[in-house]
Amino acid sequence: MNEKTKKYLKIKFREYYERNRVLFPERGESREWGFIFFDPLPDVVMQRHVRMRDEKELKEYLVEKVPAHAFYSVALYRTPDAPNMKSKGWEGATLIFDLDAEKSTEKSYREALQEMKEEIIKLQEILQEDFGLSKKHMLVVFSGSKGYHLHVSDKAILSLGSAERREIVSYMKAIGLKPEMILKGNFETPWIRRVRRTLGEILKEIDEEEILKNLPRGKRARKVVETLKKDEVIKAVFQGKGIPKGKLVEEALLRLTKVAISKSSVNLDEPVTADIHRLIRLPNSLHGGSSLRTTPVRDLDSFDPLVHAVVFMDETVKVNVLSDVKIEMMEQEFRVHKGVQKLPEYVAIHLLCRGVAEYGS
Repeated sequence: MNEKTKKYLKIKFREYYERNRVLFPERGESREWGFIFFDPLPDVVMQRHVRMRDEKELKEYLVEKVPAHAFYSVALYRTPDAPNMKSKGWEGATLIFDLDAEKSTEKSYREALQEMKEEIIKLQEILQEDFGLSKKHMLVVFSGSKGYHLHVSDKAILSLGSAERREIVSYMKAIGLKPEMILKGNFETPWIRRVRRTLGEILKEIDEEEILKNLPRGKRARKVVETLKKDEVIKAVFQGKGIPKGKLVEEALLRLTKVAISKSSVNLDEPVTADIHRLIRLPNSLHGGSSLRTTPVRDLDSFDPLVHAVVFMDETVKVNVLSDVKIEMMEQEFRVHKGVQKLPEYVAIHLLCRGVAEYGS
C-alpha cells in the first residue's frame, strides 16, 4: 500500500466517522481500547492500553486519528489504561464467540458467509435451549471480513475464567459425543435430542445413492436403503425409540450419525472465546482490510453483508489494479482486470483496502 493510497483511505475513513456513530459498548469506560493505523502498514502496529471515557471522546479520537482498525477489550478493568495486564485489575469479561469462514476454492465469498450465518443461528439456539441465556443479552456482529462475532453480556457469565470458557466451546463442538450414544443410549440429553432430530432430517432428505456410497454394493445394500427410508424408521430415530436390527443398517446409521453430529455442532474459534483479555472489533467501525462496516445485525435472515455492510458511494474512482480480481458487492459481480480502471467508489476502496489496487493511475 503506497503513501498516496493510505492518504486517500484516511480521507474516506475520516468522512465516514464524521458522519456516523459507532456502538460504544456497555461499560466502555472500563475496557481497554486498541487501534491499528494506516501509516505503518503493511507492518501491523497496534496502539493499546488506551481508555475511552464515553462515546464523544471515542468519536473525536476516530475522526482525528483515523485508524484502519478499532478494537476494545472483552474484559472489564478497574484501570484499563494501565500499561500491563497485571496492573489493570480484571473484573470480568463479555463472552465472545468468533465464527470465521475458511478459505475454499469450491465456495464463493458469499456462500462462505452464508454458512457462517447458519453457524451463528445454531450457536444462539444452543445458548438459549441448553444454557438458558436470553437473546436480549446477545449481540450478533458481522466482523467486516470473514464471518460473525457473538457478544454475550449476561451478568451470570461475566466472571467465567478461561477454563470454563474452553468448556463451553467444547460443548458447542460436541466434543466427546459418540454416535453409539445417539443410537443406543437409554438416556436423553439436549445434545442427544438435537442430533436425533438432525439425523431424522438427514434420512428424510438424503439421496439413496449417497447412502449406498458407504455400503458394500449388492442386494443387501439396497435393502438397507429401503429400510432407512421408511417413515416408521425415521420416526423412531426422531423419537429415540431404537433402530432396526442388522449389521449393515447399524453401520449405515452410525456413519450418518457422525454426519448429524457434525451438522449439529458449531465450528468455533476456541482461542477467541477462551481469551479473557481479548480485543474485539468495535461495532460500526470500518474494517481496514475490506472497507466493510463491522455491522451489528438485528435480523440475520434478511442481513446481506455484501449489501448492508457496504458504506461507500458509487461515484467513479480511478485506481491501478495490480492483478485480475472478481468480487461481488451490492448485488453485482465485478470482474476487474489488471491495469488502470475507473470503478465505483465502494469497489475501488474495497480493492485498495485488500492491497490489490493502488489509488490513482
